[in-house]
Amino acid sequence: MRLRMCALVIALAIVAAATALWARQARTPGTFATDRWEYRVVIEAAPSAGSALSSLGQAGWELAAVVTQDEYAGNARLTRVYYYLKRRIFSDR
Repeated sequence: MRLRMCALVIALAIVAAATALWARQARTPGTFATDRWEYRVVIEAAPSAGSALSSLGQAGWELAAVVTQDEYAGNARLTRVYYYLKRRIFSDR
């Protein structure tokens, strides 16, 4: 009986510590609970946006996805490339 009570007290202490750590992390700025993002799409007529993407990367933008789409007009083919970017917004709170 005493061993069972001791195990129960240890289990409750572990649960309380985990809950306190989780609550503390949720209030810390820059963690998953307070992250905010802005999004941007860059459309190019040909897959040659290296310099534009490089300057966006220096401004803090991260490339999230790339989608290509072919459009046909008669015998001509136009390839459009969609670059999806994201950037974290840091608040002063």
